[in-house]
Amino acid sequence: MKRSALFVTLVGFLGQLAQAQDLSPLEPLVGKLIDGGEWRTPNPDRADENQPDSFALRYEWGPHRRHMVGELVGIFAERGGEREVRYWTLYMFYNPASREARAMQVGWNGAIADGVAFVDADGRVVIEQTLQAPDGSTSEIRHVETFDASGESYRAEVFGRDADGEWQPMREWLWTRHRTDR
Repeated sequence: MKRSALFVTLVGFLGQLAQAQDLSPLEPLVGKLIDGGEWRTPNPDRADENQPDSFALRYEWGPHRRHMVGELVGIFAERGGEREVRYWTLYMFYNPASREARAMQVGWNGAIADGVAFVDADGRVVIEQTLQAPDGSTSEIRHVETFDASGESYRAEVFGRDADGEWQPMREWLWTRHRTDR
């Protein structure tokens, strides 16, 4: 019995050692996003109390850093605190067969975005997805995320394709890190 327990312990230790030496392929894409806290940005389109005052992004690693799960929530300031509404659930995982990172989003309204994520030659994180609206219509979107040197903020630019297939700017967000106890 002691011999089998030692074997199981040794196998577990060797597995953990191999995983520690094997950096997740997702680390360059989401390591900065997950490291400590949540990200917030004001809502520039807020016109009334039915729209959030700001947005927050939260991310966490799955087991062995092989996938990431996140959420985009709207933050409504209320007397005595804040109220949150989840708008998007975010997923990113590494596909070893295609050797690429996949990025998926599922919206509160049934919209789905699916595509690839990569680090470009300038060190920016780029996510290119096909967005399927609840009515079945599709469009292509591109997110380009550029971190500042401190790692405490990043600019997220969102692009859509025009009729000629060229990427056109749609929106820009400045996200800042907010340390939390979550």
